Amino acid sequence: NGRWHIFGVDWMIDQYGHIHLLEGNGYPLVSHYPGIGLTPKVWKEMTDLILDIHTNPESLDKKMTVQDDFKYGGWTLVFNELEHHFKKQKGDEYNPCNVFPLSV
Repeated sequence: NGRWHIFGVDWMIDQYGHIHLLEGNGYPLVSHYPGIGLTPKVWKEMTDLILDIHTNPESLDKKMTVQDDFKYGGWTLVFNELEHHFKKQKGDEYNPCNVFPLSV
């Protein structure tokens, strides 16, 4: 049984595609924007994804990589540091199951 904590991270992508961290928050403020219905959808999809990763990873229909254009609901994986590292440093294909093997 895993545990998780939500962090709010503000970041921006510059004209060169570099990602810059602006700030991180351990207990982010969640604002609801009336009339849009975005906030409940964002939270539901995010928690569904987290739960699927931890409790039912085989339900995800493809690899969770940028290369494989991973999407889940309205979420798109835009950067994966380990995937980037493996591709740049080792020339290997990134496989999260090999990087973090399950321990019993």
